[in-house]
Amino acid sequence: MEKRCTTIRSNKYVLSTILTKKYIMALLLLIQTAYSHVGMSDAKEIDKMMLGSKNNIAINSNGDLSSIKGYILHKCGYMQNLRYYLSYIIEIEPDYIETNTTTLNRCTRYLLNYIYNCPERCTYLREFNQQLINMFPSEKGRLSIESESYDSFTRFLRECKNKLDGLYVLASLFLLSEGVKMPIEIVNGHDKKNSLILKKNGEFGFRINLPMNIMSTSGNLVYQQKTEDIVNFFKNSEEGDSLKVPCNFLFHYSYYELSKGNFLFGPRFLIQSYFFEYIDTVDMYKDFVGIVYELINEQMPINMHYPSTKAEKKVINAFYWIFIEKEILGA
Repeated sequence: MEKRCTTIRSNKYVLSTILTKKYIMALLLLIQTAYSHVGMSDAKEIDKMMLGSKNNIAINSNGDLSSIKGYILHKCGYMQNLRYYLSYIIEIEPDYIETNTTTLNRCTRYLLNYIYNCPERCTYLREFNQQLINMFPSEKGRLSIESESYDSFTRFLRECKNKLDGLYVLASLFLLSEGVKMPIEIVNGHDKKNSLILKKNGEFGFRINLPMNIMSTSGNLVYQQKTEDIVNFFKNSEEGDSLKVPCNFLFHYSYYELSKGNFLFGPRFLIQSYFFEYIDTVDMYKDFVGIVYELINEQMPINMHYPSTKAEKKVINAFYWIFIEKEILGA
């Protein structure tokens, strides 16, 4: 009898150990999934992909779609510093600067004066900072796009019925940041419920109701206000629209311009940093690149060599900044 009890206790211990190991492995897998990013070896593979009917279009390694460039920017920690420092700066009111000059360090005083000396710049940076928080809630004390909020942008993208729809939203915002006018907008339906719509080839690519099928603890549908605010930010920051983006926050091609760090405050860096955090596999990144290529081609003028409007020139410039022809690479 005693021997049998010992055997039972031993079996229970073995079973408990096996279950514990399984739980630990599952937890480690969950952590890896939550914090995974495209690595350098993955980035090299992605940047080698070819597109187009002739298979002669490649990702421009200097452009904003390059996963190697995204990986380097991520490793440099620019977004992490921006997320925590800018929020602190924006919350400081002008009156506080005048009465606390001795307690603020020189760099902080310089940035505060830079912000508040120009009303337009101040308005833009306050809106930029709000969308920075919406896209990178960072609720657990580390830079993160994850959130427990029912109306978080990341949750909205993942809850789309068609998983590619989330990538179409990101691709549209990315192209807006590149100066391409995109047919993505928030519209008010007949039922007085706002929807996010993207038109492709003049027809509805998708329509997503913003009172999404995400139930709160009270059992009510949750309106995706953060998603609406983010989409409107990128739409409103188009040239000539309601939110004027300071010129020195827009396009930077030379090393000298990049070294000044103004690119950190532009819509381009914001969406680039986000989609690099959101996309966590090689296949998903390749899908994203393919969608960007599809959407920008829909906006290309019929005669690429003789664009007739400023908008058409912007599309062409954006295309050849994001992509490059294989012949130019010398392949």
